[in-house]
Amino acid sequence: MGTSFSKGARGFSNLARGLTPTVSGFSTNPAPLSEVTDEDEVAFTTAGIVAAGGTALITVDLGGVKFSSLSWYAVFGGNPSYTTTKKVQVSADGSTWTDLYSSSAAGNASNSGISRFLLIRYARAYHDVVTPTDCTISHFSISIIGK
Repeated sequence: MGTSFSKGARGFSNLARGLTPTVSGFSTNPAPLSEVTDEDEVAFTTAGIVAAGGTALITVDLGGVKFSSLSWYAVFGGNPSYTTTKKVQVSADGSTWTDLYSSSAAGNASNSGISRFLLIRYARAYHDVVTPTDCTISHFSISIIGK
């Protein structure tokens, strides 16, 4: 992410700052979750273990739809012998998701980026593990920039 938006250029700010994400699908939950939204992209380093055959999510809810941009940094851990689906997604309604990043490559994957402005209420890291071995979402850090 590299750039902090918390100071608010022209009225914009990090709408996710201070929000605590929800998690699901982990056999060992990632912690501390407050570091997902604290604008420090290197702080969130405690891995959440995704059990084999499961789907894990780390989701931030803005509480309402905002015209905003997502800035993210995500690291997914996996066994190099098996493919897993790794995504960074946004949604306005929690039902229809737009992939900002998607990979089905075997092994580890990392990605960062900044989306165009979209209608966003939810942002999430998604890791679907269909392999016979555990994997992780070992890092997820976001800012949601808007007014």
